[in-house]
Amino acid sequence: MNELRIHLGCPHCGATNRVPAARIDDGPVCGRCAQPLPQDRPLELGDADFDAVVAATARPVLVDF
Repeated sequence: MNELRIHLGCPHCGATNRVPAARIDDGPVCGRCAQPLPQDRPLELGDADFDAVVAATARPVLVDF
């Protein structure tokens, strides 16, 4: 099975990081510069990945349609 990954951009070095949805609450760090990836921005999710990401997080979810 292919694990859902969320793409997070690093504000420090500009790298795009593919973070598994199930690990998004674990405080991911950038694979290039090892700086913490921001968790203070909204994620844009589509129909295909919305349910999986919401189910994988323990954080509150705000939905804007």
